[in-house]
Amino acid sequence: MMDAPLAGRTVTIRPTVRRFRCENTSCNQATFSEQIPEVTRRHERRTVLAGAMLTQIALVLAGRAGARLAGGLGLPVQRDTVVRIVRRRPITICRSAEGQPLRQASMARA
Repeated sequence: MMDAPLAGRTVTIRPTVRRFRCENTSCNQATFSEQIPEVTRRHERRTVLAGAMLTQIALVLAGRAGARLAGGLGLPVQRDTVVRIVRRRPITICRSAEGQPLRQASMARA
């Protein structure tokens, strides 16, 4: 799991978590693993802090430039990952004082 860089160097942590098995036969999920809420999110390969840093870089630069900056800071990612982070964000519509939308935003795939 990738964590925030330390002095520009990539940091990888390997947490040991417990796995639990559900004994109820009608349960759809057979196993569960514990989460560390302040550090991890479900199905993520990076910590919450590293994810927040990548999100900020992605929103400013996106694509190849964002991946290049992130790699230089110690968060190596592919450009497709940076674009995926931007597309995953919810779209907010800016409104005027009267409540009218200032502009429509779209993240349609090309």
